[in-house]
Amino acid sequence: MKVAFITSYYEGDQLDAVTTSFFQHVVSELGKAGHETVVFALGDEDFDDLDSKVFCRKGELERYNNLHSLACAPVFSWVFSRAYETYRAHREEVTGYAPDVVLCVKAIDGMFWSCFEKLPVALMSVTPQFEIMRENFDGNLNPFDTNLVTAVETAALRSMSAIGCPSEIMRSIIIDAADVPEERTDLYRTAIEPKDQIQPWSGKTGTPHIVYVGTQERYKGIDVLVDAIPSLVSQFPHALFTVAGESPPLFGETISYRDKMRAQLGEFDKHVEWLPALDADQRASLLAASDIAAYPFRYCGCMYHVAEAMSVGAVVVCTAVGTLCECLETGVDVVHTEPGNHRSLAAAISDLINDKAQRDRISKAAKEYVRKNHAKEDAVSDVVRLCENAIRNANIPMQETSLKYWISALEDFCQKPYFPDLLNDAYAKGFAAGVASVPTQKRSILSMKR
Repeated sequence: MKVAFITSYYEGDQLDAVTTSFFQHVVSELGKAGHETVVFALGDEDFDDLDSKVFCRKGELERYNNLHSLACAPVFSWVFSRAYETYRAHREEVTGYAPDVVLCVKAIDGMFWSCFEKLPVALMSVTPQFEIMRENFDGNLNPFDTNLVTAVETAALRSMSAIGCPSEIMRSIIIDAADVPEERTDLYRTAIEPKDQIQPWSGKTGTPHIVYVGTQERYKGIDVLVDAIPSLVSQFPHALFTVAGESPPLFGETISYRDKMRAQLGEFDKHVEWLPALDADQRASLLAASDIAAYPFRYCGCMYHVAEAMSVGAVVVCTAVGTLCECLETGVDVVHTEPGNHRSLAAAISDLINDKAQRDRISKAAKEYVRKNHAKEDAVSDVVRLCENAIRNANIPMQETSLKYWISALEDFCQKPYFPDLLNDAYAKGFAAGVASVPTQKRSILSMKR
């Protein structure tokens, strides 16, 4: 089987599941299982890594400046333009490669290949963008943007040949949101490579040492940890909080979420060490050296961050949401707290710091959980099954694969009175989710340059 793994966001070895290390790992393991796999990506520079089988293009995102100027829909313009430019930049390479199946982790990345090229597309769903937006912006973003993303992502989900979900909870969300037939969905497991030898952490430590690893966004709950810091410092004056990861700029704001949190901390910021993204070995060293790894997520899809921490024996305190609630048992593998509740988080951390025996039990159980549930052999077999299902399902007619559906979906989801005149104008011109070309002098604000 020939697999084209396609992503519109290829970064350095950073902290989310959808990163360089994740893609390279999938390519390597599928190759060992006898399946040729190539990554086609959009990134910060052009390069071909023949050893890792990665072909990355910088693309021409300036083509979409008119779309990016749509201030009422910044998330849609960012997500959609990157996905479309990935398709445009790699179309000839992918069709020349002639894959049996396209594999992706974002439905919007996959929809061009299913709708335009009629290729089978297997989606390893992580977290739908509309769920991230709901938690990230707390209703403060223009609802037009959320509705637009929801409309297009729903249509994209319906165009997938097979959808893999990290949990039953995520599976039900996707089925309910997009009305996807249940038989097109399946579960998949992520592989966590065990670390035989972990290097000692060479950075700062504290007593206790509390760690957060991941991007700093509202839906990841970093603000909940920040709110808990004053209470924890009052109990443990020598505590150190290490926060490692990138902090993307906030849509519609001029500062990053990290800068916003640091300003909020005031004098307590001296108890926090803010680090950039770390590679896999550095993450393992930091997590293994911690007393507590805190993940106060408001939402969780594939729980890659948490499982990675558990694999090195980190004692995890996390919220009882999504996959974390479904798969992990509080007091056994982790300790659960209430989402959005900094007092609950502080109390759980405090109790564990004062109970070393409990920390030792959880650490041991966490390692065992990952060993049983995140073995690479199982993860690879899940991906292979997902791809095979996509190939088989590609011959079954799907009712909602036409780009024309996106037009009606926009009308369904983009609630009036949010620019109904623009939507009507786009519809009248045969607007197909921003892909259709119209003359420059008559260009809709929602269209884009070809």
